[in-house]
Amino acid sequence: MRNILSVMLILMLTVSNIYSISYAEESTKSTEPQTTQSSSDKSNRKKTADDSSDKKTDTSDSNSNEPDDASNSKNDADSNETSNQPDVQSDAAILINSNTGKVLYEKNSNKRMYPASTTKIMTAYIALNRLDFTSEITASKTAVSIASDSSKMGIIEGEVLTTEELLYALLVQSANDAANVLAEAVSGSISDFVNLMNQTAQDLGMSNTHFANPHGYHDDNHYTTAYDMSIIAQEAMKNSVFAKIVSTKSVEIQPTNKYDKVRKFSTRNSLINVRSSLKLQYQYANGIKTGYTDSAGQCLVGSAQRSGMDLVTVVFHAPENDPERAFIDTKNLFEYAYSKYRIKTALTADELASTCNVKWAAGKSHLVLKANQDVKILLPRENFNSELLTSEIKIYDGIAAPIKEGEELGEIKYYYDKQEVSTAKLYASRNVSRSYVKQFLSYILNIWFLLILGVVVVIILLRRIKEKRRIARMRRFRKQHNRGGR
Repeated sequence: MRNILSVMLILMLTVSNIYSISYAEESTKSTEPQTTQSSSDKSNRKKTADDSSDKKTDTSDSNSNEPDDASNSKNDADSNETSNQPDVQSDAAILINSNTGKVLYEKNSNKRMYPASTTKIMTAYIALNRLDFTSEITASKTAVSIASDSSKMGIIEGEVLTTEELLYALLVQSANDAANVLAEAVSGSISDFVNLMNQTAQDLGMSNTHFANPHGYHDDNHYTTAYDMSIIAQEAMKNSVFAKIVSTKSVEIQPTNKYDKVRKFSTRNSLINVRSSLKLQYQYANGIKTGYTDSAGQCLVGSAQRSGMDLVTVVFHAPENDPERAFIDTKNLFEYAYSKYRIKTALTADELASTCNVKWAAGKSHLVLKANQDVKILLPRENFNSELLTSEIKIYDGIAAPIKEGEELGEIKYYYDKQEVSTAKLYASRNVSRSYVKQFLSYILNIWFLLILGVVVVIILLRRIKEKRRIARMRRFRKQHNRGGR
């Protein structure tokens, strides 16, 4: 029995050496940071309306063009701000750093409000995703039949306009008729488009939103929240065409088959309109959309970018006695954020974030993981302590070939003073094909292991049985010996 066991052990060690030799180089070269493992296996790797025309811990800093001294940024703060919070008089508001998704300020952000023409952000977002930018669209009688007090560009039944022209009219002039024409072009009817708007809102997580039309003309059943509106605003600003349109100060629509004059429109967003009062303009603003109805009051969805730090704001129902208040509130929110926070690049898109070993890999099993996009972290301007900035990497369990480049295999989280400030997914930097030889050998090793384990168990049992028999014989011998002595 011992000879059999010895032979089996020798065979197992030989196969094991053959199987493991291909991993030796990677194991000695591994530079993988310390990680925490998840419990998931490979199969779970992925786990308007009436806009009034007059009315890793060592990170690289991205603020190289901006003074790092917090006091320099504080000089921009609004004189009305008398506390650590911005002066916001609108009924509902929210301020978000869109680099990280962190909410920096909120006021009644989940209260249902009427959005007025800020609704058109959703309309434009859907149209950009569903229509060709150069497509020609013919306006129907239904589309141009809007309320007389609506904001409009004066589209004529049968007039042909491109998607591009309609989007500029929608977002710069805030044209309700343009919203209807786009809606019919996307869905065939306005009602079907509204259903699509509501479905899109649900898909994006806008759980407290319901649209009744594509432009925001007042309807009691047409509502949203500041928080929900910030979701679609951030999503829309990821589209470079949308971002370009909402930052446009003025636009001209050339003559068409029904209208022989050039239409000229200027933005109603005083933050970026050079003709507006200087106290309302904001040099870092780049959008997004105004809104007004009697019920909604003055509304504004704003955006700004400064030294790599992107902001999105929403203010709903500014005080009725101050037609400029929505812009002032938004400026105060911007200045508050830029005086209190700054952005650092924690990890670049092409930088090695971590490594992992891939089971059954053909060739090298050592795989580099990357974030595939720059990872930004939001940090305080005052009293920043680099020792409080830490990171944690989690590599998913059960990583085995084949692996596709870009496949999600882990995540990295950054913390400042134990508070999470950013998180990003980690992806495979290359394809990894499967070695069926290695897979087969691993199965063989498992079989050998089970066989050896079984043999060991049998030997132990046999020895115990043998020992029991020996003890029994000794007892019988002693008993017989005692009887013979008498």
